[in-house]
Amino acid sequence: MSQEQTKISLFSKIESQSGASALIKESSIWIAMVVVISQILGIFAYGISLENIIALIVDVVFYAVIIFSMIKWQSKIAALLLLLLILYSGYSTISIGITEKSLSGFQLILSAFSVWVCVRALEATLKLKPKSVDGIGT
Repeated sequence: MSQEQTKISLFSKIESQSGASALIKESSIWIAMVVVISQILGIFAYGISLENIIALIVDVVFYAVIIFSMIKWQSKIAALLLLLLILYSGYSTISIGITEKSLSGFQLILSAFSVWVCVRALEATLKLKPKSVDGIGT
């Protein structure tokens, strides 16, 4: 195993295109795990009803499509959409937690971690496919 392969993580510097590609895949897997954890916690917190199940399915489909497009095409747009979706999700989690007086430290940590991972994924997509000299992206 080369030194480059061992250094790739969410907290390491992106030094090559293969490192950026690996970071995109790793961050996509982390976001998928966070989505699964948050959906399971949502089922326990809000119970099982038709409305909650439909909302869960819609959330999972949105995340799955965006994560798939990030892994498959390493898209900048998908990374930006994922970041916006995670920011909105974190905002709604925090605002609902504050209004219901049920905000936990775990929810804050999960939201902050999700935002960090999405920012790293966006950074990796930008470094993977930088703009060329003539201004047209590759």
